[in-house]
Amino acid sequence: MHFLTDFLLTDLQSELEDNGIKPYRAKQIFSWIYQKGCASFDGMSDLPHELREFLKSRYAVTALSIIQKSPSARDRTGKYLFGTEDHQAIEGVYLTENDREIVCVSTQVGCPLECSFCASGRSPFLRNLTAGEMVSEVLLIKNDLKKARINNIVFMGMGEPFLNYENVIKTTDILRAHWGLGIGSRKITISTAGHIPGILRFAKENTQVRLSVSLHAITDELRNKLMPINRKYPVKELVAALKEYVRISQRKVSIVYTLIDGVNDSLENAKRLFHMIRDVTHTINLIPLNRTDEFPYQPPCREKQLAFQKILIDLGVRTTLRKEKGGDVNAACGQLRLRHLNK
Repeated sequence: MHFLTDFLLTDLQSELEDNGIKPYRAKQIFSWIYQKGCASFDGMSDLPHELREFLKSRYAVTALSIIQKSPSARDRTGKYLFGTEDHQAIEGVYLTENDREIVCVSTQVGCPLECSFCASGRSPFLRNLTAGEMVSEVLLIKNDLKKARINNIVFMGMGEPFLNYENVIKTTDILRAHWGLGIGSRKITISTAGHIPGILRFAKENTQVRLSVSLHAITDELRNKLMPINRKYPVKELVAALKEYVRISQRKVSIVYTLIDGVNDSLENAKRLFHMIRDVTHTINLIPLNRTDEFPYQPPCREKQLAFQKILIDLGVRTTLRKEKGGDVNAACGQLRLRHLNK
């Protein structure tokens, strides 16, 4: 079975034409899927019956199904557990920040990076997701929430996007396309834990898709403990790669820094963070650690979070501080999947 969310328009046009079907039908099919949210071929009322039967015999609309959804009672956050065709489970998250509606997309089944504070690394890494599976995450959330459109996408769920580079780039192509979901390039962000080859490769993409880098520590000693990828791509080399990214792409990056109580949240850390990345970033996004049952870490109190933010703002860099979201629905990466696997 082939999934239509895995097709570019030109691919579907060619496949239809090879089967004696006018290629213009591909735009009609994609309009039903992406603009009208139609999940079945029977609902595509302006397609001939014979074409609908042909499509049913060869294709499915989406590559995933919703196993579980958990809306938060505290805020407008929703956690989704999706099932794949090979009976694996992955996660997606819907959240809001001010007027922004965001879907957080997973890129792998599990994660091989094993960051110490992240539940994704505590369940086994099995494989990369296809473009069709990643597009399906967005489409299923959009349809479930009955949204006319989703206006922001972050590749910040389970997995390291640059370890699944080709499929992630193809996914952004489908999300941005006028025949797809029509999401603006600057409303899409790819977040990496610091995969230097991927950063340098992405610098050469002719796109306005944004890059975000999860830093979380300013020394190799601490970052090695929190994020084992640092042993391969240490802080100094990562910052040098980001400077090269800025030079090649003429675009700066956003820095994600998770605040962990007593670990990386001192005011001196804030000052050192600024001096380290001031030449490569336009925004620092501070995220209080999501509490989990699996790990001993905790977020700092709100006063400490605000003090850390103030240091950075006073030094002259735009700094956002996210409120903790989705704690009651295990919205941190990997938590829902880990509980599903442990049942």
